[in-house]
Amino acid sequence: SHVQISKCLLKPFSHKTEEGLKVWCLDLKSNQIREVRINKLDTIYAYYDEDVEKILENAETAFGDIARKIKDFESKKINITISKNEIDIIFKFIDYVLLRNEQIANILREDSYFLENNSSHSEVIRYCEIGEPIKILRGYQPNILVNKTNTDFIIARNVLYIEKMKGREIYLMPIAPKVAIILLPIELNNTYVKDGILEHAETTEVNLIQRLNNTAYYTEREASAKFIVGSKAELERIRLLNYNENDKK
Repeated sequence: SHVQISKCLLKPFSHKTEEGLKVWCLDLKSNQIREVRINKLDTIYAYYDEDVEKILENAETAFGDIARKIKDFESKKINITISKNEIDIIFKFIDYVLLRNEQIANILREDSYFLENNSSHSEVIRYCEIGEPIKILRGYQPNILVNKTNTDFIIARNVLYIEKMKGREIYLMPIAPKVAIILLPIELNNTYVKDGILEHAETTEVNLIQRLNNTAYYTEREASAKFIVGSKAELERIRLLNYNENDKK
């Protein structure tokens, strides 16, 4: 089982090797960059039970179809609409991204009358799926941010992170080196929709992409301090940033 970050999010950041698809990964504990097979990164055998694995797999498959549509839009420059059903699928996938976080699972164990402190992670997810469905970030709408720079997005184990846009909090979830789903407050997102067509955001500013990557890194460091994935060059930049911070202490 992939514990937090799913294989469908790792694959677009991967490259082919004789041993299969691999990603460049910065380990935040050792501060070392290593090359890891996506089938092995962040996995624990049978971490989730079969029922929950199936729930997660179904969510990933449905989201993967939408992610491919968005990536096709970025590469082919076609107009894109995101239907209500597709929005629901995106949010359902994000619900599971958040529920797979160990810290959030611990909070739910503490706050729920029906969960015990020793409830397995599978029991937490199953409870939120069947017993008390959880719906997160429903005051937001998905949009697309296209990265037109030579610097790739990174993706962290924690996946989601928060940034500021026009004074409002937005959530970002990279789905490929050049594309991220951004969750905007509904009233802000409505300014990007004309005649039913989504007017995506794009940037050619390297400084912005680096700032977003820094935020993803800092968020991961605070969340679980495990790893981030991306191009070797960008991970090296962030690794040196980490060294510089250590020097200041």
